[in-house]
Amino acid sequence: QKKKTDPKVNAELESKVMTFFYKKVKGRELSNFYEVEINIPDSSGKMRSFSNGELAFHGMKYIEIGYQISATESPTAAERSAKLIEFGERFEKSGEFGQLTGAQAKSKGGKKHGIEMSQQEIGMWSASRDEVQYKISQYKFDTYSEVREVLESSGDKILIHPAARDGDDKMEKVYWEGRAKLIQSESGENEIHILGENRLGNIWMDIRNKLTAKPITTTPVIQKSTLISTSISTPSVYTPTPTHSQTTQIATPAITPLRE
Repeated sequence: QKKKTDPKVNAELESKVMTFFYKKVKGRELSNFYEVEINIPDSSGKMRSFSNGELAFHGMKYIEIGYQISATESPTAAERSAKLIEFGERFEKSGEFGQLTGAQAKSKGGKKHGIEMSQQEIGMWSASRDEVQYKISQYKFDTYSEVREVLESSGDKILIHPAARDGDDKMEKVYWEGRAKLIQSESGENEIHILGENRLGNIWMDIRNKLTAKPITTTPVIQKSTLISTSISTPSVYTPTPTHSQTTQIATPAITPLRE
């Protein structure tokens, strides 16, 4: 069995992991709350403009589900589709919610204040949410020098968007965030384990690794403080700029509850 390591090894963990969130000075540019304009196409090819990544995430959520609902045979599809798209457009720069902060956008687009989703709609979003987030992150990287500088300066560190509210026993259900744990085995070797899906961190590492044509680093378990390599492909409807030409793909996960 494995036991938790002594606090003295925290320096090793910090040397191999970089956490990022909006209130942390270093790396805040990778957060969806970072206040920069986002211009990305929806699945129909129409360009959408948002004031920050979180507004883009939630706006595109309703817009994309609306498009998918319109293609179903439901007798109420047209009405439901129009309602979802109209609500999503409120998150655009020119919309009712267009100047909200990231935190306000998260609240407005979440379960409590957003439009309640059916299980079918949750499934639709679960299948397309990575693609939307990839577009947001790629646009930020391609457009803003400070984002590129942060990503490039992170070297080979594991990037983690930390989960602040969930205990270790609940991390299995956490999708966008993650948590690094440094564990010492009976042999005395330190092993970095990542709890949670850490999906946002993985997307940023994928974009970073294309700079040097490295395979993507995934983070379920990193044995003996080394990285596990695997292949991920880029979402098919979004083509990153020619500068970053390596093909990568985010695998579609099983359906999980909507992000708030």
